Amino acid sequence: MVLISDNYPRDLSKDDKVLEVKMFGKNVSNPLVLAAGFDKHAEAIEDFLDLGFGAVEVGSVTPLPQPGNPPPVLFILKPDHAAINRYGFNSKGHAVFKENLIKRAQDVYHHDPTTPNESGNLSFREGKMLGINLGKNKASPQDSFDDYVLGVKELGMYADFIVINVSCPNLPGLRALQEKDTLKNLLNAVLKARDELPRQPPFVVKISPDVTDDELENIANTLMEIGRIDAVVLTNTSTKRPSTLKSDPELLKEAGGLSGEPLFPMSIEVVRKFYKLTNGKIPIMGCGGVSSAKEVLAFARAGATMVQLFTRLSYECYKPQFDGPCLLTTIKKDLVEALNKEGKTWMDIIGEEHKA
Repeated sequence: MVLISDNYPRDLSKDDKVLEVKMFGKNVSNPLVLAAGFDKHAEAIEDFLDLGFGAVEVGSVTPLPQPGNPPPVLFILKPDHAAINRYGFNSKGHAVFKENLIKRAQDVYHHDPTTPNESGNLSFREGKMLGINLGKNKASPQDSFDDYVLGVKELGMYADFIVINVSCPNLPGLRALQEKDTLKNLLNAVLKARDELPRQPPFVVKISPDVTDDELENIANTLMEIGRIDAVVLTNTSTKRPSTLKSDPELLKEAGGLSGEPLFPMSIEVVRKFYKLTNGKIPIMGCGGVSSAKEVLAFARAGATMVQLFTRLSYECYKPQFDGPCLLTTIKKDLVEALNKEGKTWMDIIGEEHKA
């Protein structure tokens, strides 16, 4: 499968210093992250790093191969610059995923990925990070944590950070893992497995945008109580269909997760509330509806340390012909201009609206 058109422009230039962000104790060259779901099988890490991301998150990956849902699984909402997907956790499984990670490390960097390099950087690029998003098989019991524990044991040593996906709307029962006691038990089990690894990658939890205020407060309190959660991704896709959508009503009836521009108001509100609930003590990766520097800056001011992209990028990367700068190049250029105009760096504006 071709994940990026051959003529889509890469950006190998050095990032401006004002974009540098401190995350997981590392200096990352810029705050933009490829969201999970684009490179599900860790097949195109080099290509996505070449686009200019500060970090690339691959997966979600499940222990055993599974086909996902029968087609159609993707519905493009052009008038809304959005999409509905119900891929259903299609995955080639841990074995193929791991093989791809090892092959990349050996073929491109001539390195054994099980032996940490001097910098401890598993992206093998200065100022970059590689994240792995872990999911669970459909056939696994709904209340089982075993798939996540196995994912940490099998793949944790290959990641700069690991993400536990408990919020995909396309796997029945998965979001129930966000419930307070269940979430606490899950996270403790996964953290125990993480702590037994030769090196302990930072641990991230991905949350739904559809949680109620009470549910979000319970999640925030649980994460704070555990105290060893390194970050959260806010948010995944949504099962809601806002009244502002302009696309064909028949398309809007399709089951699946909504992504793209309509998700932005939902996601940034969750970021804003979570930041307040935790007093900014748990770093946030904002995700949902980013199409320009405007949304990236808004996410940062609401409390996000890094910001993920998916749908807007996918609109471009699949084009057989493309004329113009890479989306990331444009966003980073506009970010630098905005920050320089204010005389600030990226780190200066994180959570800014809460400090006024």
